[in-house]
Amino acid sequence: MKSVLLIDDHEEFRLIVATILRDAQYDVWEASCPENAFQILDHELPNLIICDLHMPFTTSTEMQNYEYSYHVGVRTIEELQWALPETPIVVMSAAVPADVRQYTAHLPSVVTLPKPVQSKTLLATIEFVLNRQSEVTLH
Repeated sequence: MKSVLLIDDHEEFRLIVATILRDAQYDVWEASCPENAFQILDHELPNLIICDLHMPFTTSTEMQNYEYSYHVGVRTIEELQWALPETPIVVMSAAVPADVRQYTAHLPSVVTLPKPVQSKTLLATIEFVLNRQSEVTLH
């Protein structure tokens, strides 16, 4: 079974997406912030990562010490690409598409999806990204 790490600070959105993914037979690990995601990655290796673009670094008591911004999402994606270069990343954001393109322009090979996203679009995108990844791995 394929696995997905879902990083999003919005609990309701995370619950909806996780349910869609589980119903489609994916194992899902949920992280409310990058700090939680890196804790999960200490002991799990997902086949795919879905990451919000606008979020805080942490949701702990130290939250006030961290900026809540697109920069946190971009930095998280950069670090994930460095740590897990073979793991594909799908970026989701409610931002204006032009802003998302601007923030992710320097991030190689990320796929972006708008929020909200229809379940069919989400699942088709994930399938496409995972199939593309397996084709790259085979060569």
